[in-house]
Order: sequence, then structure tokens, then C-alpha cells
Amino acid sequence: MSEENERLREQVAKQESMVSSIQDGNKFLQEQTRVLTQEVREAKKEAVRLEAERKAAATKLEAQLLENRKLSRDNQLMTAKKGQAEQILRVEDKGSQ
Repeated sequence: MSEENERLREQVAKQESMVSSIQDGNKFLQEQTRVLTQEVREAKKEAVRLEAERKAAATKLEAQLLENRKLSRDNQLMTAKKGQAEQILRVEDKGSQ
């Protein structure tokens, strides 16, 4: 009977050790889950911030492209007017000679 009791005590000690080890593992996993969850939250916030920044940059780029097109058209128009003015001045110069 005492051998049986000793064997049972040893089994209980092993099981208590195993339970303690499992509890430690669970605590570790819970902490890791908490840390990863926080990192995911921060990553989502950063993704939202970056998306807003991307949209603002895209809007600014579109405005700059429109301004560039307008300035290009204005430049073409001014170049054409300059050519016309130079032609008129040449004709006037020839006429005054």
C-alpha cells in the first residue's frame, strides 16, 4: 500500500509540474497575443495614416498636373503670339525701309 501511495505521489508531483508548466506556457502565449494584438492595432493606424497621406499626395499631384497642362497651353499660345508679333514686326520693318 505504501508503494502504491508513493507511486501516486510521484504521479501527482509530475502532473502538478506539468500543470504548472502548461500554465506558464499559457501566460507566455497570452502575453504574446496581447503584444501582437497591440502591434496589429498600431499597424492598422499607420496604414490608415499612410492611406490618407497617399490620397493627399495624389490630390496634390493631380492639381500640379492640371497646372502644368495649363501652363503648357499658355506657353504654346504665347509662343504662337510671339511668332505672329515677330512676323508683324518684320513686315513693318520691311515696309518702313
